[in-house]
Amino acid sequence: MEVRDPPEAKEKEGPRNFSWIVPDELAAMACPDTRDHLKTLSYRGVCHLVSLSEECIPDGIERYEPLNWILIPVEEYHAPTMRQVIKFIEFCVNCRQKGEAVGVHCRSGRGRTGVMAACYLVYFLGMTPERAITTLRLARPGSLETYRQERTVYEFRDVSRLENYDLLVLSLLEEPNEELAMLRVEEEKEKEKKLHLNYFQLEQIKKDMRVLDYNNVYTFLEILRSYIPFNPDLLQRRYTQPAWMM
Repeated sequence: MEVRDPPEAKEKEGPRNFSWIVPDELAAMACPDTRDHLKTLSYRGVCHLVSLSEECIPDGIERYEPLNWILIPVEEYHAPTMRQVIKFIEFCVNCRQKGEAVGVHCRSGRGRTGVMAACYLVYFLGMTPERAITTLRLARPGSLETYRQERTVYEFRDVSRLENYDLLVLSLLEEPNEELAMLRVEEEKEKEKKLHLNYFQLEQIKKDMRVLDYNNVYTFLEILRSYIPFNPDLLQRRYTQPAWMM
């Protein structure tokens, strides 16, 4: 007969700084240090584990079959590249379609993990970068440790809103030269910016024309009044019947 550990024991063996960002979808944590940590992740429903810390990889993760594992190496205290963020998001898209939860970690589960978690909230839950970062920091103090990490969340929001985002994803993930791929992304962002700029310029012109029309009428009336002084007797005569009608 198989003897299983009680749930309480399983919970105590979990990785440090573990919490669900979105219940049963995305969990964040520090690096799982032991095999028991990996078992606990499986017990809690995590099916896939994404490691962001090449310097801190869970021991034996390659051979632990219950968890599908991928590595997206990001240097400590640095922000992931846009290509890495999109790779993580696209991986999560596939996992969500299958109803399988993802766990993500770096060394401490704060900086690099925080960036990916914030981008997840922006993309899947439609949060603004400000709200996503604040939500994470309230639930997980210390999340996103540098200004550059914060900026990456804003930049991803801008990229994800591009009309041809899906095509950009394909080119970004398939293009072997990351600098060339990012150059294409920047070109698309500039095109989008010009379109928005042209729209707002057109709206401003329309607004200015309405103001101009109003001012023209007002000016005309002022000129008219200067040539035709107001005469109260004229108003009185308008409502007074002529003598021949009395």
